[in-house]
Amino acid sequence: MERERIDYLSKLFLNGYRDDSIKTDYGKLLLIGSSSSFPFAVLLAEESAYLAKPGYISILTNSFNRDYLFNRSHLETTFITSKSIDDSFSIDDDIKEVLNYSSILFGNGLNDSLDNLNSLKYLLINYKNKLIIDATGIRILKKVDKSILKKHECNLILTPHLGEADYLFDTSLKESRDVSIYENVSKEYAKEFDITFLIKGSDSLLVNKEVTILNRHQTPSLSKAGTGDFVAGVISGFLSYNSKFQISDLEVVDYVDSLLHDIAEKLEESNLKRNIDLNDISKEIKTYYKSLKL
Repeated sequence: MERERIDYLSKLFLNGYRDDSIKTDYGKLLLIGSSSSFPFAVLLAEESAYLAKPGYISILTNSFNRDYLFNRSHLETTFITSKSIDDSFSIDDDIKEVLNYSSILFGNGLNDSLDNLNSLKYLLINYKNKLIIDATGIRILKKVDKSILKKHECNLILTPHLGEADYLFDTSLKESRDVSIYENVSKEYAKEFDITFLIKGSDSLLVNKEVTILNRHQTPSLSKAGTGDFVAGVISGFLSYNSKFQISDLEVVDYVDSLLHDIAEKLEESNLKRNIDLNDISKEIKTYYKSLKL
């Protein structure tokens, strides 16, 4: 995406607040993630989601991870507690308020468990808005019966890295490190199940049932652990309210992907590439937003 388009969309999103706003005007985002093995993955997504400035962010947690997340989350973040007493989640009609969120990010740091599988099935059957699936959520989705997947009524966005894409598609392509060779298989999958894909490698492949976009990048600073959670969080934040601007999900994903790589490239021009971390990228995005003439 050209820089002029990035600037235009940035101004559109940031300038869209009414003087008489209330918090639900700009989207309600729910983050479903975390486990004892990866307790803070969902916090990486939460931190980056705030860059998108949605109106409302919540985390669905369980008793095992509650204290970890309470003590480290943003003061503005609210919590929903799952009934599950183990290291997974249990989503059912007892907490069906989750269905009222305008976007849900599912998967960051989750266990690949039966409870989490059943929770994802519940969302696919009952949720009507925007469901973004990342990380372990991709592995869990693989186990969902295709008859359920075909009937989903939500806008479904998947953001796998190459290994997760291989797992989902039953391929062995990641050793090439070339996202473009996933085009045919991802397009077939997108058409069959009505899904939008962002396949993340050194480059990025965006696919839905009608459009394919290949973004070429040279940004090794975005190839570290945690960057996938970060990217998914920003995408989910913008998707929580992008419909008020009549912008497609694919265009939002393309915008976020292009923005992050553009920022990373700028930082890498004047720094050692391996020294750049997510804090640097987050600060640079905030600086960029402040520099825009709204």
